Amino acid sequence: MRNKLRKVQDRFVEYYQKVGSAPFPVSVRKGFATLIPVLFIGSFALVILNLPIPAYQNEMVKIFGKSFQNVMYEIRDGSFNILSILMVIFISNSFAVEYCAKKGIGIPPVFVTCVSVCSFSALTRFGKDGFNGSNLRGSGILIAIVATYFSSILFLKLSTPGYLKRKTTTSATDSTMKLALLAVLPATITITVFALAEEVFVGMFGFYNIQSFLSESAYQLISVIYTPLVSASMFTLLLHLFWLMGMQGNQIMEEVAQRIFVPALTENQTAITAGYAPVNIFTKPFFDTFVLMGGSGAVLCLVLAIFIVGKQKNLRKLTSLSVVPVLFNINELILFGIPIILNPIYIVPFLMVPLIFTSTTFFFMYCGFVPYTIHSVAFTTPIFFSGYGATGSFAGSFLQLFNLILGTLFYIPFIKFADKISRSASTTNLK
Repeated sequence: MRNKLRKVQDRFVEYYQKVGSAPFPVSVRKGFATLIPVLFIGSFALVILNLPIPAYQNEMVKIFGKSFQNVMYEIRDGSFNILSILMVIFISNSFAVEYCAKKGIGIPPVFVTCVSVCSFSALTRFGKDGFNGSNLRGSGILIAIVATYFSSILFLKLSTPGYLKRKTTTSATDSTMKLALLAVLPATITITVFALAEEVFVGMFGFYNIQSFLSESAYQLISVIYTPLVSASMFTLLLHLFWLMGMQGNQIMEEVAQRIFVPALTENQTAITAGYAPVNIFTKPFFDTFVLMGGSGAVLCLVLAIFIVGKQKNLRKLTSLSVVPVLFNINELILFGIPIILNPIYIVPFLMVPLIFTSTTFFFMYCGFVPYTIHSVAFTTPIFFSGYGATGSFAGSFLQLFNLILGTLFYIPFIKFADKISRSASTTNLK
C-alpha cells in the first residue's frame, strides 16, 4: 500500500514539475509572489478598519475623526480592489520575458503588458458607467489570468516576424518607435477580439460582469435544494471552488448568503423574541463562525499545520506575517502568497475541511450539544469569541476548538507533501 502511494506521489511530483515549469504557470506564481507586499498592506488595513472592539473604534474616531476610517478604506481600495489589474501587469510582463527568451524574438515586454491591460479592460467593461470596482476583486483574478494568457499569446503570435505582412511608414531610426508601429496591427486585432468577446457574453447571458452571473446562478442552484444540509454543503463547496479558480468566493456568494442564510438568522431571532426555540441551523453566522475559521478554507488550521510540520523557510516566514490577519479571518495573504489558488496540492484540504466543518457543526447542533446561532457577529471576530458570541454559549467556543484540531490534523499530510515537492524541485534545479 505504501509503495503504491509513493508511486502516485512520485508521478504527481513529476507532473507538477513538468506543468509548473512551463512559462505561463511560472509567470502566474511570480505574479502572486509580487502581490505579497500589496496584500500585506491591504490585510492590515482591513484588520484596523474592522477590529471588532467598539471602544477601540470609538476612540480612534475621537482622536482622528472620520478621516481615520476614510484612510483605511482608501488603502483597502488601493490594494485589494485593484489586485486583478496588478495581476495582469505582473503576469503579462513575466510571461513576455519568458516567451521572448524561449522563442528568440525581441518584442518589448511593456508592449505585451499594455495590450493585456487594454484587453482586460475591454472584457470587464472597466471605466464604463455602472462598473463596480469591487468586481475587480470578486471574479477579477480569474478573468485577469485568462485574459492575460490569451491576449499575450495572441499578441505575441501576431507580432512574430513574418506572421503578419506589415511595413512601417517611418524613416526614423528610433527602434522603439519602429517596434511600436509594427505593434499597431497586432494590438488592434487582439483588443478587438476581447471587446467582441465581452459583447457576446452580455448578449448571451444578459449580465455585464461574470460576478453577477455567477452569483445569480449559484442562488438559483441552491434555492431549489430543499435538504438543509445538502444546500449548506453546496454553498460551502461553491464558495471554495470559486476561490480555487482565482475568484473571491466570499464576495460572489455574499448575495446568496443575504437571500438565504441572513433571513434564516432573522427567523431564529424572531422565534427567540416570541419565546420559542430557534428553528434554523444554517445561518450566515453558522458559516462565518464555525466553517470559515481564519477565512475561506479554514486557513487558521493551515497556519497551525505549517507551524507544526512545515519545513520551508519562506513558507514559515509568510505564515508568520499572516498570523494576525488570519486570526481576524482575513486570509488573502495566505491564499495568494503560498499560493492556495490554482494550486493542485491544496485542492483536497481546501475543499474538504470546510465541508467537514459544515457536517460536524450540523451534527453537534442537531443533537443539541451546541445551541443554534442566534446572534450576528462581525466577520473579523477571532475564534472562540465568535463561537460564544454567535450561540450565546461556551459550547460554541468548544466546538470551534474541536473543528480547529480536526482541520489541522487534516491539513498536516498535505503540508508534508508540499515540502516533499519543494525539496524535489530544489534537487532538480541543482542538477
